[in-house]
Amino acid sequence: MKRRPFAVVVATAWLAACGGGGASPDSPPARWASLGELPAPEALPVNHTPLVVSGDALYVGTADGVWRRALADGDVWSRAGLAGFRVYALRASPAGGTTLLAGGAPALPSGPTFYRSDDLGQHWTAAQSWYRPPTSGGVAPIYDLAILPADPRVLFAAIDGSLAASSDGGMTWALTNGQTEASIGSPCVLAFSTGQPAYLVVGCEQPLDFAYLGSATVDPADPLAPGQPGPWYLGTDVLSNRRPNALELPPAEPGTVYAGVEGALLAVTAAGGEWIFSGGEPQSPWPYAYVTAIWVDPADRDHLIFGGKPNAVDSRLSLFETRDRGATLERVAPPRPFTDPAVVQLAADGANGLVVLISDGDGSGTTARRLYAYRLATG
Repeated sequence: MKRRPFAVVVATAWLAACGGGGASPDSPPARWASLGELPAPEALPVNHTPLVVSGDALYVGTADGVWRRALADGDVWSRAGLAGFRVYALRASPAGGTTLLAGGAPALPSGPTFYRSDDLGQHWTAAQSWYRPPTSGGVAPIYDLAILPADPRVLFAAIDGSLAASSDGGMTWALTNGQTEASIGSPCVLAFSTGQPAYLVVGCEQPLDFAYLGSATVDPADPLAPGQPGPWYLGTDVLSNRRPNALELPPAEPGTVYAGVEGALLAVTAAGGEWIFSGGEPQSPWPYAYVTAIWVDPADRDHLIFGGKPNAVDSRLSLFETRDRGATLERVAPPRPFTDPAVVQLAADGANGLVVLISDGDGSGTTARRLYAYRLATG
């Protein structure tokens, strides 16, 4: 992709928040409603999106397949297939309906890394072919998935430091741009813009901690070769080693990409950008949280909720809210005490609230992390 200049505009609001001013009291725990603990542990500590809200139900990918429960009170979690499969990315078709897509890592190195269900998890069909490292012949997990809005048969997947594409709904996959072997690097994060044309947005961290965010056009007839550069680009001159961890492209703001990175949240446009949040104690009152989850209020672009986890044991829940685009920030009070919590993902629940997926470990880093789902009132 061709590099584009990016002028960073550091908002006065951000400076005030990071300087310690503007912090408001914690939010009341009464905003929370529990949806219970998942019966299976988390599949990955950071950089994954296993949560889907479809209609009146919630689907979550775990280290042991997909689980489902109704959003209504009184339901319990039940299996929705793929037992033994580590689900890193779970998606619903943007066209609606009953299609779910799952990418991840199989229990055996010879197993498929992608599955498709057209009946909301009752039955799953494995990919017929998928990328395998030519040297080892082992598994190369799918860490993220993006679906072309205009043609849901066209899919992109993050595999190590490279991208793979499918033009048949995920049944066959190949690396993009003629690659025969995936590049070394941290798994990228992917998203499509919703406008016309739809741009594929990619955030990556290459070896030696070089982070970047780029965008490109996609021809549905030839998805293996993403085309002309899109309007968004951030190079290492801006991001340095701040690894992109989450992307959010609100339909109400077709010209803006919200990028969660190491220790910060940015709003990126073609003309420039703003740092909405930047952590790093003691200089900032906020922890250096890797922002892995972002929600932008569709009725008010100044109202954002976002979160993640510092790269260290921290008993505080790193979930933040601003109603004035970063001029003031508050930490959302947790629904219960945690030992080492991480905000995995946020998703609108269709009823003026959010579903918040939280994992928690014992602080040792050696045991499986437990998963919890909650509803959070956003009003």
